[in-house]
Order: sequence, then structure tokens, then C-alpha cells
Amino acid sequence: MNKKCLAPSSAARPAFTLVEMLVVMGIIGLLVALLMPAIGSARNSAMKAQALNQVKGIETALKNYNVEYGMWPMLQETAPSAPTESLNGGVAVSNQTLYLLLGTNVNGRNPRKLVFLDAAQDNLVGGAYVDPWDSVYRYMCDFDNDGKTVVKFTAAITTNLIGRGAGVWSAGPSGKVTDRADNVTSW
Repeated sequence: MNKKCLAPSSAARPAFTLVEMLVVMGIIGLLVALLMPAIGSARNSAMKAQALNQVKGIETALKNYNVEYGMWPMLQETAPSAPTESLNGGVAVSNQTLYLLLGTNVNGRNPRKLVFLDAAQDNLVGGAYVDPWDSVYRYMCDFDNDGKTVVKFTAAITTNLIGRGAGVWSAGPSGKVTDRADNVTSW
């Protein structure tokens, strides 16, 4: 019998079967599905760490401004004409306050054009300094210089910061100041 005429045997070429390929793909899919929540959690933790860093930076900038000029960087555009610590929700870090802290002389309130805050351009949205969830940072200062800063998230939710000249916070992932569980605060 002539052996050259026989068809090549399948044993000569090892290969994966369709079932084996589907099992491997299923295992890879399962591993990816298990990793997705961990990746989301790590991303959320990174955003909270970024917000905490920015909150601390704003608080330091506010305090340095107060030390330099003997007043808090409050403008008519950001709060009532008589700043009060009873303001619900605090004061938004407005464009004018941000520009003061960035070194611009707004309404003669930073005549030496000192830079108190170094803000990354990717955190400036429409001229406002926003947290990683695109909400404006809020702050409250010891406007009456009694050594106590009263932060009122709402009329019923209040935090007293004794011995701190200022408090800064972000509403966190929920975007709601009243949802204090995920707020990022400087205190």
C-alpha cells in the first residue's frame, strides 16, 4: 500500500477545540466582570483624594489671604453685603473669589497680585473651580473673628469648626451638600 496517498492525520497538528476556546473566553469574561467593580471603586477613591487635595488647597489659600490682607476674600458677588456665618450652604467659590486667590486684583481686593492658589486648568470649568464631579466648591470663613466657623449645610445640619478660620467642602459624588456621607471636607 502506498503511504503517500493517505490523508494527513489530525494527530499531527495539535489545536484547541471549539469547546476549549469557549471555556477560556468564559473564564476571561468572568475575570473582567469581577474586576470592573474594583476599577470603579479605585476611580472613585482617586476622585475623592483629588477633591480632598483641592479642598485643603483652597482652605490654605483662604487662610493665607486672611493673614496677608487681614480680611477674608469675600466679594459682593459671592454673598450678602453683610457676610454672616448663618448662611445656609456656605459660600460658593465664585469666579471673583477664585481670581483673587489666583493672583488677580479684583475690585482692589488683591493689590499686590499675590498668588494664593495654584489651580490646574482642567479644574476650571467656565471660569469656576469645580470638584471632580463638576460641582462648585463651597466655603465658610470666621467672618466675625470669634474663633469659631459655623458651617450650615442646611438650617438643621450644622458643623462648628472651633479654632479654624475657614472650612471648605465639596458635595461629593452625589452632588448634594445635605448628603454628608460622601461630602469631602477640609476638617
